Amino acid sequence: MKRNFTKKEADSMNLHKKHLILMGMMGTGKSTVGHHLAQHLPYPAIDLDHWIEEKQNQSIPSIFEEFGESYFRELESQALKHFLKQSQPYILITGGGIIIRPENRKWMKKESGAVFHLIADVETLIQRLELDVSRPLLQGDKAEKIRRIWSERKSLYESIADYQVQTDDRSPESITTEILSHWYQLPV
Repeated sequence: MKRNFTKKEADSMNLHKKHLILMGMMGTGKSTVGHHLAQHLPYPAIDLDHWIEEKQNQSIPSIFEEFGESYFRELESQALKHFLKQSQPYILITGGGIIIRPENRKWMKKESGAVFHLIADVETLIQRLELDVSRPLLQGDKAEKIRRIWSERKSLYESIADYQVQTDDRSPESITTEILSHWYQLPV
């Protein structure tokens, strides 16, 4: 639920003209935390995966199946670039693979107020995603695939993260509070 802010409330906040970006592995809580942040900031939360699904009128698993991962990654890059070019600041909730493409990492670092890397231990991710059948990259042995994907992406996440926020055993409210404490300390 998006909270409506008065102009006075928004003006009293230490607001940035750049975007707040959430990135990290699937299962780290990016979507949940992004929507919590939208209740505290006068920025819309945009989940890029959901936005792509709406624009394509097709689910991500269906896009993967029909067109392949490369096609999806191109749609993901186009969506990221579209929102980063906007003058309206957004809370951008990215998919776990957004950092695969070098141009995405460059855009995210250049065009954001801050990039927050949400992290959870691999065992926590395995537990959180155990029953999730909607993720195209996790078909088969989920535990092995999660470990492999994390191993491949960890250094990419770290290379552009302004902040790393652990999500294991924490409530969305606690994570949101930590992110906001960093956000409000950034220079405007």
